Amino acid sequence: MRLPWYILDFLGLKNTYSEKDLENAILAELESFILDGKDYYIDLLFYHRTLHRLRHRTETWRV
Repeated sequence: MRLPWYILDFLGLKNTYSEKDLENAILAELESFILDGKDYYIDLLFYHRTLHRLRHRTETWRV
């Protein structure tokens, strides 16, 4: 299976690989990313229907 419109070099797969190989490589990268022990910040923007205003909130996650 080859997906030429995606850049998957960071997964370390060979030129031909199965869907299961792709799935395992993506899951391994996600696990590595999640378990690296850093803080992550995400900005959230909500629309308050009653007040007719946007509300901003910043969340912090330590993984």
